[in-house]
Amino acid sequence: MEYVGDGKGKESLEGYWNKFEREELLGNRGISIDMSAAYRQSVLDNVPAALEKLVFDRFHIMQHINKSVNAVRKEEHRELTKSGDTTLTKTRMLWLYAEENVPARYSDLWEELKGKKLKTSRAWAIKESIRNLWACVTEKEGQAFFEGWYSWAIRSRLDPVKKVARMMKKHLPNILSYFRHRITNAALEGINNKNTGIDKESLRVSEQGSL
Repeated sequence: MEYVGDGKGKESLEGYWNKFEREELLGNRGISIDMSAAYRQSVLDNVPAALEKLVFDRFHIMQHINKSVNAVRKEEHRELTKSGDTTLTKTRMLWLYAEENVPARYSDLWEELKGKKLKTSRAWAIKESIRNLWACVTEKEGQAFFEGWYSWAIRSRLDPVKKVARMMKKHLPNILSYFRHRITNAALEGINNKNTGIDKESLRVSEQGSL
């Protein structure tokens, strides 16, 4: 079932929960949300045994990581331009692409940028690496992968990256729960992106544990 509501507070989901009897809520096997404290609390307040069913959505996790890469780029760009170095000028979008999606017209510039010893390059490499978390087969494999990635991120000396890594570690059980439920908000985010000019958030609940 899909539901779209206005706002970002707990109250924006009340209309959704009111559609179900308690027995139906008991039947929900997996709930995919972003890491909003309000959404998390709304689920915990309304769904029996919700903590075991919550999955923090990959789409939103990658949003946080992309923001950290951009924060590193902005800071480094300010530092470089003080000495007249324009290396990072007009490169914002390049660092947000997944490597396989970098447009061909930027390939030469991209290879040049990656070859430089930039803080932004390191942040981007860490961002690309975490994408492999969701390619793991089991929760145990995912946990081992995350621990290695976390060690790299924390030792990066890049404060925005370290901040996101710590946030992910704090919420790790409900990130790794993906491997039990295999659900994501990706399809609904496509719908959200079409609602330009309207602040709408979506929540997907799968009674079958998969989408």
